[in-house]
Amino acid sequence: MKIWLIGSITPVNDVAGPLIIYRHFKYFEENGHQLKVITHQYAGYQEGEKWETIKLSHTKAIKFFRRIFFRKHLRWIGEEIVSYLLYLKAKNEFKIDHPDVILTTWSDYLLPCAYRLSKKHKIPLVIFCHDDLENQISSDFINNFIKRKRLKQFYQFANARLCVATGMNEEFQKRYGVWGDVLYPIGGSIFTKASINNENAEKKITFGYFGSISNGALPLLFLADCLLELNAELHISSTGFPKDGPFTEHKAIKNIGFFKERRNLINYIDETIDVCMVAQSFDVTDKVFLETNFPSKLIDMMGFNLPILILAPEYGSSARLAKSYPEVFNYINKLDKELVKASVTILQNPTYRLEKSLKVTELYKKTFDPLIIHNQLETILTKIANNA
Repeated sequence: MKIWLIGSITPVNDVAGPLIIYRHFKYFEENGHQLKVITHQYAGYQEGEKWETIKLSHTKAIKFFRRIFFRKHLRWIGEEIVSYLLYLKAKNEFKIDHPDVILTTWSDYLLPCAYRLSKKHKIPLVIFCHDDLENQISSDFINNFIKRKRLKQFYQFANARLCVATGMNEEFQKRYGVWGDVLYPIGGSIFTKASINNENAEKKITFGYFGSISNGALPLLFLADCLLELNAELHISSTGFPKDGPFTEHKAIKNIGFFKERRNLINYIDETIDVCMVAQSFDVTDKVFLETNFPSKLIDMMGFNLPILILAPEYGSSARLAKSYPEVFNYINKLDKELVKASVTILQNPTYRLEKSLKVTELYKKTFDPLIIHNQLETILTKIANNA
């Protein structure tokens, strides 16, 4: 099958959306599919891969329209013009060959481009929704209204819509009137941590958080306060670790830097981390964001063979997963010091941690194994390509 990705989020062995697409692309490659990436000059690029990457340059005309129209009330005009100019450049690739399926991402200029190419050449379109793009719109009323109308048009037109969480699928159905498929983020290969049966029960327990801090800052600081009282630590690996403020000053928090290579992260986890941590905002103004967006690192953590503590409101996507498997995850639904300290105290028991880690690993292998998730994607793509 010929699969062309036309989008601003490209397969890069990095973090979040690019990393998820990269992992799927590696499986596509193993399975013998023909791959091509069409993106624009400011998007990421993974060197040394076999698939072809076409970068559409921003010409003087594109830069001119960006300069003139990217301002209040006129931004939508600039985006329409720029996306159309990129479409004119991208369609040259279709003079040489055609894919069986166009895969695109729920992002900016190249989503309209993929839509136009799909419609013109009658090629099935699949939209990968890693984030809630509409929820991220922050502009004036006119721009928002037009952009949301366009997003609805694209979403309804697509042959398949891949939602990263059940909450996203439900919310998008209410907005756009059609259902999608829930495709959870694809994790990395499973890692078997050394046995913790013989660990010293008096050892200082170390929690690990790996991901963006912005959405979970308050619960992370709340947890750190509780850990300080219990002689425990929180080690954080994030690209956005603050340079100053409460995170840098807190005695229970340690900035361990960002690990670009998964192997280096796993080595650190094996040597240091006892419990993985997921934290999401309790601010009610973030409710829709938490319902529709899924912390991809949660799936990745399940492959670390460690217990997982989730601190999130009940409407959050991570909380929904935790409540679906209460025997697997340690879940706290509010910022309550006694609840948090009680959970941490239980997790200080090495035997208990081992029992929970085995359940996490079992669930990962049974339901969230990378190959299971990728095969779900391949099944969807094959079905719509055969029906085209």
